[in-house]
Amino acid sequence: MDSSIHIVDSTTHSNDKRFAYQVVTEPPRIRAKKMASTETDLAVREIPVNEAGRELISTGYALLVACRCGKLKAVQDLLVRGADINVQDPRGKSALVNAAMTGHTEVVSLLVEHGANLEVPSADGKTPLAFAVSRGYTNVVDILLKSGANIGFQLPSGDTVLHIACEHGYLAITELLLKKGARVDTPNKKKWRPLMIAAQHGHTNVMNILLKAGANVDSQDSYGWTTLHWASFWGQLSVAELLLVNGADVDIPHVDGSTPLMVAANSNHEHIVGILLTSGANVDMQLPNGATALTIASSKDNISIVKLLVESGASVNLPDNEGWTPLMGSVRNGHTIVVEILLEAGANVDVKLEGGTTPLLYASWHGYLPIVESFITHGAKINDFSSEGLSPLISAALQGHAAVATTLLASGASPDLTNGEGWTSLMRAAERGHRGVVKELVRRGADVDFKRPNGSTALIIACEHGQFDAVVELVNRGASIELADKEGYTPLITAAQLGYSDIVQFLVNRGVNMNARLPSGGTALITAAWYKRLAVVRILVDNGADTSICGDFQNWSPLTVAYFSGYLELVHLIYMQTLENENVSQPSPPEAPIVVASCNSIATKSRNGDTALRIACERRDLKVIKTLLRDTYNDLNLPGGYGGFTPLMTASEDCNPDVVAILLEAGANINLKNGDGHTALNFAADRGHLPVVEILLDKGASVDMLTTECWTPLLLAASNGHANVVNILLKGGAYINSQYRNGSTALLSASQHCDDVAVAELDVEKRVNIDMPDNEGWTPLMIAAFNDHENVVDILLKAGATVDAQHPNGATALYIASENGHLSVVEMLLEKGASVDMANKVGNSPLMAAAFYGHANVVDTLLEAGASIDNGATDQNKGDTPLIVAAVSGNDDCVILLLDNGARINVANSDGLTPLIGAAGEGSVELVSLLLQKGADVNATSLEGSSALHMALAFGHFDTATLLLNHGASIDAVDKDGDNALLLAAHSGLDGVVKTLIEKGLSVDFTNNEGKSALLNAAMEGHVGVVLVLLHAGANIDQRGPNGTTALLGACKNGHLEAVKLLVENGAATDLQDDEGRDCIATARVHNHDDVVNFLSTHR
Repeated sequence: MDSSIHIVDSTTHSNDKRFAYQVVTEPPRIRAKKMASTETDLAVREIPVNEAGRELISTGYALLVACRCGKLKAVQDLLVRGADINVQDPRGKSALVNAAMTGHTEVVSLLVEHGANLEVPSADGKTPLAFAVSRGYTNVVDILLKSGANIGFQLPSGDTVLHIACEHGYLAITELLLKKGARVDTPNKKKWRPLMIAAQHGHTNVMNILLKAGANVDSQDSYGWTTLHWASFWGQLSVAELLLVNGADVDIPHVDGSTPLMVAANSNHEHIVGILLTSGANVDMQLPNGATALTIASSKDNISIVKLLVESGASVNLPDNEGWTPLMGSVRNGHTIVVEILLEAGANVDVKLEGGTTPLLYASWHGYLPIVESFITHGAKINDFSSEGLSPLISAALQGHAAVATTLLASGASPDLTNGEGWTSLMRAAERGHRGVVKELVRRGADVDFKRPNGSTALIIACEHGQFDAVVELVNRGASIELADKEGYTPLITAAQLGYSDIVQFLVNRGVNMNARLPSGGTALITAAWYKRLAVVRILVDNGADTSICGDFQNWSPLTVAYFSGYLELVHLIYMQTLENENVSQPSPPEAPIVVASCNSIATKSRNGDTALRIACERRDLKVIKTLLRDTYNDLNLPGGYGGFTPLMTASEDCNPDVVAILLEAGANINLKNGDGHTALNFAADRGHLPVVEILLDKGASVDMLTTECWTPLLLAASNGHANVVNILLKGGAYINSQYRNGSTALLSASQHCDDVAVAELDVEKRVNIDMPDNEGWTPLMIAAFNDHENVVDILLKAGATVDAQHPNGATALYIASENGHLSVVEMLLEKGASVDMANKVGNSPLMAAAFYGHANVVDTLLEAGASIDNGATDQNKGDTPLIVAAVSGNDDCVILLLDNGARINVANSDGLTPLIGAAGEGSVELVSLLLQKGADVNATSLEGSSALHMALAFGHFDTATLLLNHGASIDAVDKDGDNALLLAAHSGLDGVVKTLIEKGLSVDFTNNEGKSALLNAAMEGHVGVVLVLLHAGANIDQRGPNGTTALLGACKNGHLEAVKLLVENGAATDLQDDEGRDCIATARVHNHDDVVNFLSTHR
């Protein structure tokens, strides 16, 4: 099928026979260009036609091509042939744009003479004038301006044609635009003025013209930058000179406080800094954070600028708000030459930050050796401390800067100087493992065995942090390997506890006492075994550590500690060593093959109060359990781990009947409770471990023992749906009606969790109180109905549950099921004789609940069961009926069912709300239409005077309001606030309805009880479309409302810029004041609407 654009008329030859051309495959644009490229004008030669006689290109498209190619004759002929002079291409470019952007003066003149629209914008918002200016076609610009083109038109970016001319540096066009009245200081959306644009592109000749035309040399953009700021940023010397000659403020700050001098310093433009200083820039002006231009330049390492600023008198010691001086800033970034310049200029070498950090300390921390040397040369204090306990030497030691440490020591830094916590430089170097610094400090006289207040030496600290190289260096330099800290930890015990096997091996090789003991009796071997450091244990055992020494952990031996850890390889390793000691007799290790078991689950548990036996139970390790039970120090009933579990509780919770049996045989207390009052039976019942429950009951476990929260084993089993456990507990004599602290029984819990088997088990026992409620009044039947558990409902009903039992709020099981839409449960309850109209305490019936929540199938069932169609209207529920609540909720299907069953359509509740008024407020067009068809009174009003139309308009439902108007809704009625349909429609922004109401005769200036008009409502809400309709209808634009507010003042107060523009353009008075004396600008300013303030400031 031919997809070309067709035109209606066509040219024929003199012989009346059309030419038939074969359709070419080239795009229309290319074909048109080829047609226009010959000397023969496009319109003169015949436009190609297809076999059906339809023209293959439109005259409009041909006109666009001819204008772009400058084919004057073709343009003339196409206009004669009826081509649309304002035709636009897919990008919105009109014929005039195509001619203007290509500079075809004659074609532009022709189009203008024939009435072409001068202001049709393209898709990107440009007018023909904007295109001509952007391409630099002065003659075309002149023609368009003489023809009345809008010189003040702004693009979406806010740019005017003067902005465009200045951006491109078109001097002649700039002069022409200014001559024709272009505003020299119009800002775009970034608040850039033409002068700023010209400056940014370096067009000083254009700047000269603008300045002569009165351009504000100090205007600021949205960030507070002036043109001089931009010149300083880009380093445009000639631009800066021109601005300064024309009086630019050299010190004006932008929003963050930066002056042009600071901007130039930050951007490293030395020549700009120079001219600004020459022009009187304040060299010590500060940012809000206290920084100066010198601070900025010093941190940037701008050496020449630093020199310039210092020579111009900049204060070298002026700190910012955090105490940073230019010197500190230069040190922070390691700028050695800048540091020298500042020091020579008198910078304070010992200045301190709030925490006491000095320039020397900072340089030492970062290892800036040349700067450190420079500071020392200039007399910096070498042994000062910061509040964090850092000195220059300690800082260098911490960071491992050996060369800096050497320089500091050579210049008098004390190697044993301590901070407030007793740390020396040697200790810090040892902590971080900086062997070179350790070596230099010791060589320079540091005390290798100096102690902190807690007794730690540098060697102990190195062992604690696993710094092997530092340990070697310290020991080689004479550090004592036996010295202990105040808690008794020696280097060996410290390394053993933390598992640093390389350090342990080194110390053993150096002859350390492997059997040295902590005050509690522990040795390195016991400590390593406790923390499961297998490699360390192997080193110590292989090198003859005494395995018979007992200590720590209830005076256990290393073997008992190994058992406790649950790490079988440790047990085997230590046991094999004890066999070699004839003086020690210990239990045999497990007979099973030794396996290196994963210890992650134990390693991550808290060891506070835990026991080896409980951990072994957790791991189900029968061999270890049996061994530990034979140990003299077994912990059969000792709680441990999280929750205070005994071994028996752990085995019961983990469903390990074999372990449970062993523990009971060994004498475990079967009824012992943990901190929450749970017994082993509780844990087994909660998890549903039937075999364990059977064992515990058989051994005499108490079946009804309560926890602190009143849980019993039966309640726990029922709440988790363990029917088999419920059964065996009941057979074991469990009290069936015991209650949890919220009043819930086992039957209630089973009903909630839909465990029909558990419910059946409980029902078999006729001892159960089937209607016993919990503390909130819920019975098992209500719970089951709420959760839609049909099987449970069936069991309970068959067991005789009271079908009409009421919750404290009056709800029955039927009400609850109806409210939640559980149809099958509803049917079951009705079949058992549930009262279909029994209401809750506020008078709502099951039918009302189902109607409100839109459960149409339930509504139908209840109606078939005889539910009263209008029942439920009571004082407590304001007289609502099922139909009213269904309408208010927008439940169409329910409304239809109720109407079909005889519900009264115009019944009102105690507020006067009818189904139609409620449906209109909800906005359902279908529902409103249905009610109207069924005879609903369209003009009924509520007690507040609101009609269905008022409700639809108040909530902005256009289609609903239109429907009501078409059905004769009164437009004259007013509600209790005095609002009529027009005011409500205006407030909701329904311009179509507003127009209709005005056409129907409503007064455009009508006011409500507060004095508000439709125009004021629309303006305050920013509904520009409504404002426009009202103004066209003759609304009083300056009519005053509450507090003297006009439409313009209301729009300004709420920041609706477009409404403000529309009102001002239509003549709204900008100087009127409200009762508080505020005009429109003051109103916008006090409510922080800067965009409105800026607009009004230029349109007063």
